[in-house]
Amino acid sequence: MSETAEVDQDKRAQKPNGVDKWNAAILTITMIAVIVYAYEACKQSGLMTQSVNEQVLSNGPLVYPNGVEAIGWTADKIPNKVQITFRNYGKSLALTMVTVGHIMMGDIDSPPTDPACNETGNLPKTTIVDAMEPDPKQSIVKEWVPAEGEDVSQAKYGRTLYVVGCSYYLGIDRIHRYFTDVCVYWAPSKPQDFQACNDPKRSYAH
Repeated sequence: MSETAEVDQDKRAQKPNGVDKWNAAILTITMIAVIVYAYEACKQSGLMTQSVNEQVLSNGPLVYPNGVEAIGWTADKIPNKVQITFRNYGKSLALTMVTVGHIMMGDIDSPPTDPACNETGNLPKTTIVDAMEPDPKQSIVKEWVPAEGEDVSQAKYGRTLYVVGCSYYLGIDRIHRYFTDVCVYWAPSKPQDFQACNDPKRSYAH
């Protein structure tokens, strides 16, 4: 009798209980989430890497966005104010820079362009800042809002919310002008809220 009881106890000990199954399920879900996050981050950075590498290898300066973050929202939790951080790096440094940009609405396969951004046109009428400012918050971190006439609530009805703009900057010779295009879109269902635009002709540096 006692031998039968011991065998039954051994069989029960070998069977996974509900807690073990639940822990295994949580571990599996966590691993999947990590893999998805890593894939999305790699995809976003990959879209920008080629243009950045070309500019760095050319020995020229490079002012490039290093992140976009929502800092203001509507009652429906749609971004209506963003903070964009530019980094001044490359084999030579930019001395002065002009940045301009806005939140704009568009179609998922056709990102808009800020009308003030024209690589070969005149500089927009805005403040020229010192790109070498010791405190980067004084010159490198910018806050952008919706362009005039743009209604971010359209994001509820299938329109895509974009953060688009550009940076003009001068190298150490103060003669040659360089240009960086900025284009990301809001993707609330993604691990990262803002993703690089899929258009290969956007998010470049020259």
